Amino acid sequence: SQADPQLYNPTLDFVQRFIKNFTSVAPIEEIIYRGFLWGLLLQFGWGETKVIFIQAGIFILAHLSRALVSPITFFATIPIFTLLLSLIVYKTKQVFWAIIVHTVANVIPPVLLTLIFLNI
Repeated sequence: SQADPQLYNPTLDFVQRFIKNFTSVAPIEEIIYRGFLWGLLLQFGWGETKVIFIQAGIFILAHLSRALVSPITFFATIPIFTLLLSLIVYKTKQVFWAIIVHTVANVIPPVLLTLIFLNI
């Protein structure tokens, strides 16, 4: 069965998560929030600081489903992480590096937690 800890392959899990996150999750979220939405809000004439907080707030609200499942993730990790990704885009003027950081952050913690939980 898939739930059998003896069958867990951390390398395969890492590769699968990385591919999924790098090819879909992170690029889609980063392009929508820190690409399209950021640019749209700037076109409205809003200042960059205001844009950072508005797109971050919308990104956080889009992850509202996490509030019940993992309140610490929703109320602490996601806001801090969102502002970090925004800072990366602000400093580099590129979404690419935010995609890389977003991918790594979505992949490494779950794999590490699984390894710890399974005591591997």
